[in-house]
Amino acid sequence: WSGARLLCAGRHTREKARDRVIRIFARFIAPVDREATLTMLGDGPDNEYYRRVAREEGVAHRVFFPGEVPFTRMADYYAYADLFVHASLSETYGNVMGEALWCGTPTVAFSDGMGVSSQIKDRVNGILLNPGNGKKKDEIEADAAFGRAVLELLSNPQERSRLGTAASKIARERCSPIAVQRRIADAFQHAQEHAAACH
Repeated sequence: WSGARLLCAGRHTREKARDRVIRIFARFIAPVDREATLTMLGDGPDNEYYRRVAREEGVAHRVFFPGEVPFTRMADYYAYADLFVHASLSETYGNVMGEALWCGTPTVAFSDGMGVSSQIKDRVNGILLNPGNGKKKDEIEADAAFGRAVLELLSNPQERSRLGTAASKIARERCSPIAVQRRIADAFQHAQEHAAACH
């Protein structure tokens, strides 16, 4: 396969909405980029369900399920991908999102008002889209917008590079071990000062 390489990673459970990613790929991306592929990294209780969705959508031959890989190999997959795609609306933080951003993988995701939204600033370090309001028509429109955003980025390597560079820079500023240690130390310092003030 010589086309675009999309990556989705994480536990294969329904609340992570990996089936939505497969449907978006099948309906809005694969018909335009006939060589594009989607790699569904990870495993979980709904793995077979996701495989069935890929078969039903007619893209099973272009959706790969390599299973879980050691954490030390994750950076290889982020480097392999042209884009990281993420549709989950249930992230309290979203480790895979943080990993993709750290590795500088351009990312398209739905705004969840939680973990993903706290990590991506739209058009600064990724693309953040409205997921729809739960109504079928709105979700179809949101899925189509997601597909368009993916295709636009795939056709614009300069924009992908800009977003990837910004993603890596911001992730390192926010999440480097030193930055995290500093925030933890500040929290303890604030707690000690508060305790002393309250006796």
